[in-house]
Amino acid sequence: LVVGDPAFHGWAPQLYGARMEAKDVVAALSASAAFGGAAAVTALIGDDATKPAVVEAMRRCDLVHLATHGVPDGVLLGGATVADGKLSMGEVQSLELRARLVVLSECDSFRGKLSSDGVIGITRAFVAAGAPTLVASLWKVDDAATRELMRRFYARLLEGGAVGDATAAMQGAMVSMIRDERRSWSVLEWAAFVVYGL
Repeated sequence: LVVGDPAFHGWAPQLYGARMEAKDVVAALSASAAFGGAAAVTALIGDDATKPAVVEAMRRCDLVHLATHGVPDGVLLGGATVADGKLSMGEVQSLELRARLVVLSECDSFRGKLSSDGVIGITRAFVAAGAPTLVASLWKVDDAATRELMRRFYARLLEGGAVGDATAAMQGAMVSMIRDERRSWSVLEWAAFVVYGL
């Protein structure tokens, strides 16, 4: 499942870069033998990325990529109001996910309440719902840099026709941006995302 730039109807700004990022991820997954071609990839972009549609699709997908706005206690999806579009921690925890990897390509997706038991936020809710591995951001991310990082991440993740090691893929993507001779990427642009879980 790939979600990008849900329609917020004015209660949150639209994310053109997230829309383009989602299209890049759809293309990478569709071309990978690991997913059996374009028919196996569900893309919910713009008006199609409503909260009910995303929740239903998440239950049956092996990989979930959410390119949208995030808040420490939720993910913002399409809806007429913020109440209609916000997927809360409680709602995520109640899902029974089969996804092996969830990518929260949004600002501050690893933030939450710090407790003696670690960070309690949306990432923990996804783990409770059954996702063993997540990719989440530590701070507000730049659209263009995130799109480029995710393009490089998926190229490495899907090398060899199978879903590989997310940690190694993210490390490789970051190193390639550090070494990019065509553009100088700042640490704030390439270092925002962490791989969390197993």
